[in-house]
Amino acid sequence: RALFAVAGLRLACLELGIEEITTVRTRNQVRVKPVDEARGIEVAATLPEAAYHPATRTLNLNYPAQLGGEALAKWVRDAIADGEPSRAPSA
Repeated sequence: RALFAVAGLRLACLELGIEEITTVRTRNQVRVKPVDEARGIEVAATLPEAAYHPATRTLNLNYPAQLGGEALAKWVRDAIADGEPSRAPSA
């Protein structure tokens, strides 16, 4: 199931022109780039744990510490696609 979640995330990224997603585990952060400025600002305004940096077109998302694998992939996909990720890990 985790592989399908990652595949879904990759498809969402392709649609949005996103080329890179990296995790910084020590900070519980996902960095997404390049992100269109309008989308980056919208997501950062919607999520208190998000920050958009227009100079590098990078969106930093601080994710809940309990997330990993399938749940983290879904959370990131929801954040970049809708601007509103689910708060709880899916069962």
